[in-house]
Amino acid sequence: MNKIYLTVLLLIALSTAYTQTIETGFIVHDGFDREYSLTIPSEYSGNEALPLVLNLHGLGTDGPIQRGYSQFDPVAEANTFFVVYPDGIDEQWDSGFGTGVDDVGFLTNLIDSLAANYNIDMNRVYSTGMSNGGFQSYQLACEISEKIAAIASVTGAYLVTLDLGCNPVHPMPVMEIHGTNDVTVPYTGNFPTYYGALEGVEQWVMRNNCDPTPIITDVPDTNTTDGCTASRYYYGGCDNGADVELYRIDGGGHSWPGSPIPWDVTNYDMNASEVIWEFFNRFTLNGLTTSISSFDNMLELQFAPNPFDSELRVNWETEKMEEISVINLTGQLVYYKTIESQEKELTINSNDWSSGIYMIQVKAEGQTYAYKIIKQ
Repeated sequence: MNKIYLTVLLLIALSTAYTQTIETGFIVHDGFDREYSLTIPSEYSGNEALPLVLNLHGLGTDGPIQRGYSQFDPVAEANTFFVVYPDGIDEQWDSGFGTGVDDVGFLTNLIDSLAANYNIDMNRVYSTGMSNGGFQSYQLACEISEKIAAIASVTGAYLVTLDLGCNPVHPMPVMEIHGTNDVTVPYTGNFPTYYGALEGVEQWVMRNNCDPTPIITDVPDTNTTDGCTASRYYYGGCDNGADVELYRIDGGGHSWPGSPIPWDVTNYDMNASEVIWEFFNRFTLNGLTTSISSFDNMLELQFAPNPFDSELRVNWETEKMEEISVINLTGQLVYYKTIESQEKELTINSNDWSSGIYMIQVKAEGQTYAYKIIKQ
């Protein structure tokens, strides 16, 4: 797509006023002035350590275009985390192709520099990116896994040569979002250079010792005019809870689902930025977040049946419950209830829900806990 046209669309996408602060900075690395811009959520006070997401642009674009294209800033504001948009040299990332530019070193220094100036939760640093930025995220997963808790690639791919020497220090949660009609980075791959979307995901399934048989669910086709549909391949049972996921966009092109910029055939049944954050939010460098792993012992909730069909019964003994909500895979709220102190159970009618995996979120004493449920 013509970069001038992209820039015009970018200005339109950024026309909505957000309350975040955007700061631009430079790091000198290997003799280059490397530029980046950081989005700081409005609720940041410096008292609490917040997660950081690296959002890497595609080939031929830059950080500001990626900001407008991915629309990650509204998600960061709603969920209170940092997003940084670095610039690659000559609008590209090395990403394992051997261009001679030390992008891994630059991004390592960037993370450390931001941590020295802001209160960043170093157990919750993530990387995502579009196309070339997705390739680069895979490289970070392999080469600086001690700093990266999880990655998500949109229309990127996993290099075969990178896989041969990939030795992360912890099981790495990985998500790939890819259109089947992508002609720039084909869904089927370009072996022996890089794996197809499914084959690349399967490398991480094996690496993380996940159940090799995915749970496949359709994303509700809420937009019937976008020319494509989406389905989710979820691989669970992984070491340390390091799930692996693939969103297959049937008929989709080289694009970021949910983006306001019409770059190739774009899916609007889901918002990739929201889906990616929901995925990231489940993991730390040590595996699943504390809120998920401690859920059963701390709140003593029971779900029956699970998997369920038309009704889900929830029971608890604790008096700490404040509210309960259910969110589908596209980040949409499908159920919400404020809990009264005397309540100990409820029945949720799910007749109108599609089959698939949902996330129950429970608020108790100001903290939020999460649990996965499956509708048949």
